[in-house]
Amino acid sequence: MGVIDSKGGLIGKVKTVSEFSSRIQLLSDNDRTNRVSAMISQDQPEYGFIEGYDEDTGLLIMRKIDLEAEIKRMLWL
Repeated sequence: MGVIDSKGGLIGKVKTVSEFSSRIQLLSDNDRTNRVSAMISQDQPEYGFIEGYDEDTGLLIMRKIDLEAEIKRMLWL
């Protein structure tokens, strides 16, 4: 199950649960098996998987996107 912050942004997913707590795997975790389905919302939605985090750029890595997709660069404030 996905985990969101107080502003509604996705930060990770529930990895394990116990009676009183849960362990969360963050999107920025570099575990190669860590994947989260995602959609890029623009003129036409594009789907793929967030599969990692680039420490040099501070950006998430999204893969499995259609090769023909025209993705526009957007800045998040």
